[in-house]
Amino acid sequence: MKFLHTADLHLGRYIYEKSLIDDQKHILDGLLTILADKSFDALLIAGDVYDRMAPGPDAVSLFGSFLGTLKRERPDIAVLVIPGNHDSPARLGFGSSLFSALGLHFVTDVENAAQPVMVRDTAFFMLPFVPAEAVKTAAETLENARLAALKNGAKRCVLGAHLFGMGGHSSDSERIFIGTAEKVDVNLFARFDYVALGHLHRYQKAGENAWYAGSPLAYSFDEAGGVNADPAKKFFLQVELEENRPPVVTPLEIEPLHKMRRLSGDFEYFYNKQDALLREAENDYLELQLTGDHLVTQPANLLASYYPHILTITQTAALRMLTEAQRKNSVLMRNAEEEGAQNIKDDFAAFLEDLYGDRDENNGAAFAEKTRLFNEIRKEIEAEEAAQ
Repeated sequence: MKFLHTADLHLGRYIYEKSLIDDQKHILDGLLTILADKSFDALLIAGDVYDRMAPGPDAVSLFGSFLGTLKRERPDIAVLVIPGNHDSPARLGFGSSLFSALGLHFVTDVENAAQPVMVRDTAFFMLPFVPAEAVKTAAETLENARLAALKNGAKRCVLGAHLFGMGGHSSDSERIFIGTAEKVDVNLFARFDYVALGHLHRYQKAGENAWYAGSPLAYSFDEAGGVNADPAKKFFLQVELEENRPPVVTPLEIEPLHKMRRLSGDFEYFYNKQDALLREAENDYLELQLTGDHLVTQPANLLASYYPHILTITQTAALRMLTEAQRKNSVLMRNAEEEGAQNIKDDFAAFLEDLYGDRDENNGAAFAEKTRLFNEIRKEIEAEEAAQ
């Protein structure tokens, strides 16, 4: 048995208001090329087909076109799909009873998770996204169903599920709940020959026989790799199962239409294209981290002709310097205002001394009364200015 495992397509995704539909079409075209190899018996998509529960027409059309082309070119291949937390089970499962006759199996109801789809001599069980507290109950039901399938002649049992496995490495683009409330012990499914997981966007092993394929595209710069480093790689997983042997999992690297990359340097570094890395990054989706101390006005407009796919620019150091300068300026102005108020009092006292001579017991009362009246008038003026 040989099948391909993928997940988290997130069709219809936008990042920084940029539609990724062309990038996603490119990825699905690449998937069609891989599946043209007739040694593949099945395609398993472990949830989050769409990015929203009410996907846009372009996303629905893209997925429909992909499935139509796949079944025209490979009418014998089985396609198994479950909803993730971003999908609407009702929308994804529309027409599922009709499509199953064509080898398109959409398992969108947890009640059907224990009913295997037989592909040759392998039983595929599909567990849609459910709250973590419901997974333990589902696991018990699935284990009983696995034993029943083996008793009925299945040679192997595979599980597809969309969940957050304990110990899994997440990234910014997933919807992560606080604490460990959403996390699931993948060992609940340890007796399956292979567990095809979706939800986490990084390719990773999650258990003895459990893998996350990860998303086929980077959907946040957190997934892009290190700063000024080669972008992180993405994969489809080729899975081969033989009786009484561990699964053989081969990552098939995906070449995206546009890589996603984080670059750091001052404005002049980017503007003058000072090394080969920048020339290589011209076609990439970019996050530029400007390191200079001086704020650059509208840097995206200045750099757009050099890097047409800039998605975001940060100027953390410059903004920190600007904030500190504004804070210092505010303190200086406040001190100046206080000093100015004191100077006015001193100037008035000097004026009185010019009129009446040095303050003594004969004119001390006059000084005090006139000073009191002066301060009252000054406060009234300040109040009127503040009200305007």
